[in-house]
Amino acid sequence: MSNTKEITMEKEYVLKAPLAEVYAFLSNPENDDIWQGSCDRVEMQQPGEPVAAGSKYNIHFSFLSRKMSFEAEVSEYEFEKSYGYQSTEGPMPYEGRYVFTETEEGVHVNWTFGATPGKFFGIIPKALIRKTMDKKVLEDIERLQQHFASATIN
Repeated sequence: MSNTKEITMEKEYVLKAPLAEVYAFLSNPENDDIWQGSCDRVEMQQPGEPVAAGSKYNIHFSFLSRKMSFEAEVSEYEFEKSYGYQSTEGPMPYEGRYVFTETEEGVHVNWTFGATPGKFFGIIPKALIRKTMDKKVLEDIERLQQHFASATIN
């Protein structure tokens, strides 16, 4: 991840489900609006095509009373190991990456994220943006854990 991002985050958590299921869910941008509270909708630019490095999509968020739309792409897709994404157009550059490790407890996920909001949020201090983002991410992780706890695993 680029060192020049104004806001960076890293979270580690465990999802109690098979690696294949966790990877398939998290590496598909079309699922983002299911578990990310700030995500309003996602449209793949090539619907029906398998997700792979280079796949492009449009993603729409509501955060801190602002609506944001981005064009983004899958920047890394290493099956059941890692998944990365980045904005290519929109109000602020961002990038993120998931690394997946199978453990006895489930799938350990290491998520890193960086964004440069610039002046998009006006006078809102970056510390408040980061604090709000951190709270939202923790809620999203809880939503993910609930999703996999209630999923039927065959």
